[in-house]
Parts: sequence; C-alpha cells; structure tokens
Amino acid sequence: MTQPELDFSRPQEGVVCVAPTEDTQCGKLLRAFQRGERLTIWEAMFKYGVGGLHQRVRDLKKLGWPVQREEVVKNKKRVAEFWMEMA
Repeated sequence: MTQPELDFSRPQEGVVCVAPTEDTQCGKLLRAFQRGERLTIWEAMFKYGVGGLHQRVRDLKKLGWPVQREEVVKNKKRVAEFWMEMA
C-alpha cells in the first residue's frame, strides 16, 4: 500500500507558512492535520509519539499554519482537541 502524497505548501493564499521537516513531531502533526485528523493530547502521544502537543501546536502556528483548538468531552472528560481546516 502506498502512502498518498501530502501537500506541504501554503494552506491559504497570502499566508506564508514554513513546512517542518517531515520526521519531526511538528511534521508528523502537520501530516495528521492535513489528513483531516482531530487530535487530543493522548491521541497525539499514542498515535505519533508527540509529547507536549500544546507546544508543538504553538510551533506550527509560529510557522504560519492555522491550527484550531476546541474543548470537547471524551470519555466523560473535557479535553482540548486540535485540528486544521483544509480548503
């Protein structure tokens, strides 16, 4: 099974974004967000080995990526969920 090519270009016209190296934690998160995944801290840790999700999201935002955050209830607990709207 081949993995689809992912677009690491700018998400919106006029927004300058820098793509992180693909094998970094930020790169793994960016690919997941580009596939349409919504991730909590635990999901990011267990699926991708990403610790400090809030910091990695901050890093992506500093690079220009429009990562969104929402409080959701999962397993009767309120948690932050992160995702990126892709046009």
